[in-house]
This record gives sequence, structure tokens and C-alpha cells, in this order.
Amino acid sequence: MKAKLLYPYAIDMEHVLCTGTEVEIMEMNATYNGFLCRCALSDGTVHEISSDQLQIVDYTPHIDWEQIRIQAAIATMQNLCGCERFLSYSEEDIAKFSVKQADALINELKKKKDETESNTNV
Repeated sequence: MKAKLLYPYAIDMEHVLCTGTEVEIMEMNATYNGFLCRCALSDGTVHEISSDQLQIVDYTPHIDWEQIRIQAAIATMQNLCGCERFLSYSEEDIAKFSVKQADALINELKKKKDETESNTNV
């Protein structure tokens, strides 16, 4: 989900995020006084922000592309290791090929997601 900050948020003593900054909610956990959200910022850092400081602007679930990439590479490598045609290849070559295949899959999935989103926004 995507959310915007309702108030300035202090990252540390020197850095403050402005009101309206958009964050990606990766996970929400219930606490005794509301929800604590694990939020990813555009720079890739992750912070825990109270839900009362956020306004959700998009309820689309967060997609962890890196986790999908890892799973796709593992699945590809498992399939290639069981294939006679690839027995002569080194483990490093099979691993590199598997990661390239996973990256190609991720790129296609992202394109399809973008196409779907643009069609629903018309």
C-alpha cells in the first residue's frame, strides 16, 4: 500500500521527512494503541511509522520484487540442474543463467503490471 505522511517525520536528529512524503507500506503490525507500519522510502530505507501519522492513498498490496527474483532464480536453477543438457555447464554458469532468466521474468511481470494499471486508470 502507498501512504502519505500527515505530519513531518524525524528520521534522526538531522533528517526530517516533509508532510506529504509518499511511502510504501510493506507490513502493518497491531500494537496496544494502533498499528505500526514498516514503510519503505524512495531511497530504499525502511522505517517504522505509526499508522496515525499516515494517510493511505493506494490500497494495492506491496510487491517484494527482490523476493520474487530470488524464488524465480532458485526455481530455474533447480530445473536446469535436473536437465541432461545442462550437466556439462558449471554451477556458476547455471547460476548466472538462472538469475538472467529471473530478471527477464521480473521485467515482463512489471510491464504487465504497468499495462494493467494504465488500462484501469483510463
